[in-house]
Amino acid sequence: MPATFMYSYTFTRNQMGIGASSAVIMLMTSAAIMVPYLYAELKEKKA
Repeated sequence: MPATFMYSYTFTRNQMGIGASSAVIMLMTSAAIMVPYLYAELKEKKA
């Protein structure tokens, strides 16, 4: 759903700012989930 929102605003409605900001927010959200997970996995393998 967020990707559809980003695509719609960027290309259909020609509002690049809103589309780009939603893309950055999607990237930050996925990074906020993945970085702690990867940190925990790598820390577990070293011990």
